[in-house]
Amino acid sequence: MAICILLIDDDLLVRSTLEDTLSSAGFNVMTAANGSHAESMMKGNQIDLVITDIMMPQVDGIETIRRLREMHGTVKILAISGGGPSLGTGLLDLARKIGADRSLPKPFMPNDLLNTIRDMLH
Repeated sequence: MAICILLIDDDLLVRSTLEDTLSSAGFNVMTAANGSHAESMMKGNQIDLVITDIMMPQVDGIETIRRLREMHGTVKILAISGGGPSLGTGLLDLARKIGADRSLPKPFMPNDLLNTIRDMLH
């Protein structure tokens, strides 16, 4: 059975690029534009790993991580952010403190993403 990843990012270009990368690597990928949409997708679907951007409208990544930990305590969570050198790093540190298993600052290379995911799933 293929690993299912829920990818949450408000930027359509980032979302589609990452979806292509993950699909090409053999993962089943579901996408959401924000944390609110992602919550409804978690219900009734077996999600093995969530990749969430931090800075998003409506429900941001920090709140999404907090809610995922409350409702789906064992799901693996990878936080990503391109919020700039100081802001992005601080937000990724916060994401790890509240429950993200790993984090990657944007931009990152596809192999960095895939290697991080493989490490998280094993």
